[in-house]
Amino acid sequence: MLESLIRLAQAHARLMFRNEVTRVDAITAILCIESSMTTSAIVDSVGNALHSNFMENPDHECILVSCLIFSHP
Repeated sequence: MLESLIRLAQAHARLMFRNEVTRVDAITAILCIESSMTTSAIVDSVGNALHSNFMENPDHECILVSCLIFSHP
């Protein structure tokens, strides 16, 4: 699972034309895995990716989600 998260984070960094993986890339990888699971273990607000809308303020949402992820034991 850890290797999958690393590869997803690297892929997201390449998609964003970056040479190094950032915290945002790692968060995006975690959200990708969480949204593919039937039950969300860390972030309860992910929900069904097919029925979700784009966020009004994605930078603020990223900060909130990163706080949830990094405060999870």
